[in-house]
Amino acid sequence: MNRCAYFFFGLLFSAGWSLGYAQSAPGRTCGFSHIQGTLSLVEPAVRKAHLQEQVYRNRLESGQLAQISGRSACDLYVIPVVVHVVFQDPQYDISLAQIQSQLDILNEDYRRIPGTAGDGFGADARIQFCLATIDPDGNPTTGITRTQSFLSNHLIAQEGVLKNLIGWNDSSYLNIWVVQQILDASGEPILGYATPPWSTSNYLSGLVIAADNFGNTGVVLPPYDQGRTATHEVGHFLGLYHTFEGGNVCAGSHVDNCLQEGDRVCDTPAESQPKFGCPASPGNSCLESPCDQVDPFRNFMNYVDDVCMNEFTQGQVDRMHFFLSDASSPRSMLSTPQNLSATGCVQASLTEHPPIAGFGADRIALKVGESLQLSDESTGCITQWQWSFPGANISQSTSSAPVVSYFQAGLYPITQVVSNAAGADTLERHQFVVVSDTFRGFPWYQSFETAGPVPDWVAGGLSDSLNWQQTDLAAIDGLHSMYIRGFEADLCGARADLISEPISLPVGEAVGLSFRYAYQIRTVHAADADELLVQIEDTMTGAFIDTLWWESGFDLATVPGALETGEFIPQNAADWRQIALDLGDYTASTPLRIRFRFLGKGGQNLYLDEFKTLGVNPVDPTHPSQWNLKVAPNPMKSEGRIFIQAPSAQVVHVQLFDLSGKSVDVSRSYQTEPGTIEIPFPDHWNSLSPGMYVLHMQSGTEHRVAQVYKLPN
Repeated sequence: MNRCAYFFFGLLFSAGWSLGYAQSAPGRTCGFSHIQGTLSLVEPAVRKAHLQEQVYRNRLESGQLAQISGRSACDLYVIPVVVHVVFQDPQYDISLAQIQSQLDILNEDYRRIPGTAGDGFGADARIQFCLATIDPDGNPTTGITRTQSFLSNHLIAQEGVLKNLIGWNDSSYLNIWVVQQILDASGEPILGYATPPWSTSNYLSGLVIAADNFGNTGVVLPPYDQGRTATHEVGHFLGLYHTFEGGNVCAGSHVDNCLQEGDRVCDTPAESQPKFGCPASPGNSCLESPCDQVDPFRNFMNYVDDVCMNEFTQGQVDRMHFFLSDASSPRSMLSTPQNLSATGCVQASLTEHPPIAGFGADRIALKVGESLQLSDESTGCITQWQWSFPGANISQSTSSAPVVSYFQAGLYPITQVVSNAAGADTLERHQFVVVSDTFRGFPWYQSFETAGPVPDWVAGGLSDSLNWQQTDLAAIDGLHSMYIRGFEADLCGARADLISEPISLPVGEAVGLSFRYAYQIRTVHAADADELLVQIEDTMTGAFIDTLWWESGFDLATVPGALETGEFIPQNAADWRQIALDLGDYTASTPLRIRFRFLGKGGQNLYLDEFKTLGVNPVDPTHPSQWNLKVAPNPMKSEGRIFIQAPSAQVVHVQLFDLSGKSVDVSRSYQTEPGTIEIPFPDHWNSLSPGMYVLHMQSGTEHRVAQVYKLPN
């Protein structure tokens, strides 16, 4: 257990703050619930924290964190450190080698240095640590003080006494007190604790850490012998909460509250309780929305053993940078040039990594003579960009976001090289841009039976992690279709586009688009609800701004039930659904393109086939489109609505059944009008047991069904 006492000085539970998760293990306890200070300090601390959080959210949501701090992606935050060794037993007058090992580990972890234990799966925090060489009086120093005192056997209640014994200006230095042991209020040992930036305590801020888990040599003891206690506590010092902040309620698990609850970071999945030891698998204790993810058990802000910690997320990095740069934070002076000069850290040895190339574009399908805007999506420090555009109006560019045009039809590659003093990275995307000077006439049909790339169609381009591809796994007609492998577990939030060739439509006539697709949900979780959008091109700008059709999750599924362990492959025609859309409003804008956008959330595979444009109504007589039945939200808890689309005034009958075919509600009748009516869920549905149900709608010979998944209230 990583025994951490994380102090919110002078704060009370009644102020609405969670102090984290406290768990006992034999001989060890987590000191999260310790509160220091007096009641008179509660309100100032709450107000200070509220102000900092509000400023942070505003700047993050407006994209102004970097601009306001004045920092660029190439800037480093260097923090001057002083280590105060407080010992009673000479054995705990720890060596310079042990202290230096801890500084090295902090730099490895916060810089994700390749080849070290800190090179995990997360982000480079671009924070480095330097033992100060100038003390507060301007004299040379090693950045280490040594004091023999009985306070080395440290009680939490004696924090002020310890820090008054020895300490330096905490606006200029990160103070780290290393003691023989730390005992909580009940006499149980803990590993360390830190002062958060919103503390209103009069005590000096910094870290207090037990010597036997400081660094990776000397008197350290397993399993906390790799220096990760300091890495963890510095995270608290720079404004990070635990990944499991909020406890069993899974606080901050939704995109709408992830900045206000839990650990206040949106890219760390919510976690109901800490992880200990070295779990064989991460587990998934909370359901996140819009993308469900496994627990962040390797995160430095969790409680696993030292050897199992290895990452910060980019959101955690952004939060630490805020507290290092914003004027509302007491940490904002630590890394300024003036302070680095005053503490002797200007000449600190700084580490840089080569960047990782990445780019996108505002569109990837063009007509002859049109332009596209490139966007840099590289990561890391970049000092130089070099682009190559064979066949474009310019062949090279050094801009971070160039604009290029093409005047001949064809498929064109784009190459990006990004570099800094540490090295370079190259990304070449073959056939990234398709430029057309012809278009298909009317009527139009495409079933992807041609071997190889389909002429003038553009697949993918917006995400390297998933892409549309031609497949012979399934087809509604013939041997081939297009599919997206949404089953990939790491595709949460990824997207991919399939863009049609330019299509000509007869002006002033009734015209429709028809296509077929097949899809099955992966789980019953709403967070795994993949989405499919059909959008039409604005021929003036080339942007796809009008959404003709959109479905997700249960409403998107063409096959009942969930398929969690294997990849979905349609087995027969019944697994496919035909969609018909009216293109009559766009006949004056031809030739135009149609975009099929897949938004992956860790769900299942989706297949597309048999595209066609036809006059009047492209739908087969056996698949009329005038009727429709939907339920939202789906999954549902209590309140929600039934949506019924009808071609004319009709009486419809609606009844809910369980999966065995047993009615769970009476048949209800409603009068429709042309268009769509909304019906509130019957009150009886609130008391339904969690599970899957089937909603039946009937009007004359018309019959529709919709799956309904009931969540616990």
